[in-house]
Amino acid sequence: MSSVQLTALALIGNPRQIDAKDKPKSILLDVELFLGAYGEISGGFRYYNANNINFEQVSICFVQAIFTKAQPDAKIASLSLGEDDYDILGDITWLILVTDKAAVDPRRLPWVSVSGTVKDTDGELTFKLNPEQWIPMEQSSIRLPILASIPDSPRYKDRKKPMPHRGSIISFSGFLTRIIKPKSNEPTENNDSTVNPDVTDVPAPGPSQNTKPHPSSPATIPPGSSAEWQFVVEVENLTFLARAEPSTPNTIGASRTLGKRKLGSSFSDWDSSPSPAPGAGKRRRENASSKSKA
Repeated sequence: MSSVQLTALALIGNPRQIDAKDKPKSILLDVELFLGAYGEISGGFRYYNANNINFEQVSICFVQAIFTKAQPDAKIASLSLGEDDYDILGDITWLILVTDKAAVDPRRLPWVSVSGTVKDTDGELTFKLNPEQWIPMEQSSIRLPILASIPDSPRYKDRKKPMPHRGSIISFSGFLTRIIKPKSNEPTENNDSTVNPDVTDVPAPGPSQNTKPHPSSPATIPPGSSAEWQFVVEVENLTFLARAEPSTPNTIGASRTLGKRKLGSSFSDWDSSPSPAPGAGKRRRENASSKSKA
């Protein structure tokens, strides 16, 4: 079992319907993600606009998505970008629109969460995976080649880095720092993604903002890796997963009373929520029906 998810502040634009007649709420969005010193990358993502969000031509959004590398036969081109301009594609599973652009700086590295089996490792700095998952937008299972590195950190001052072995089943999270594309036989910076549109109309990062402009310890690219795509991830957290075993019944303890203490403020301090509660629409219809009968 394997999976790859992305969480990021993103520039989103060019909203367009996939099928205005049969799927009016399904839209395609162009997404720009910031990769620090390595520039920006472009993505084409599908989103089910259940709450009828009114996207501007360029919006800042907090998104979570499943994704993979761009596919040659994907039909995602917009008026601004051609098929060859995209680096990634996928499905946005959760989106929050940032309404105050001045309050947020989108120049932050995407956070990637990966689960899968280690394909190869150098035993010291880097390891590779090819996690495969179903991409609804493409109606296909697609592998995503990942080159991961564990940077030097004070947390490993008194202990070894948790470097996995070949065949280890792991789950890890970290920053997506660059994409290496197969362009030549020699790995150079020019092999990285070359989609570098300017990020405009955003405030300069303040001294307290963790923009993380470049990886603290860039991964060493193994020989021959330039012949294939590589999504380079700088690992922040890693967990070793146990292999599947027969389930055993759990002992159910006494029920626990939920705590009564709360923060100084409450969710009721906000007039309304942009995310309706699950089943809210159904309850409204039921209430309206009961009132009409009365």
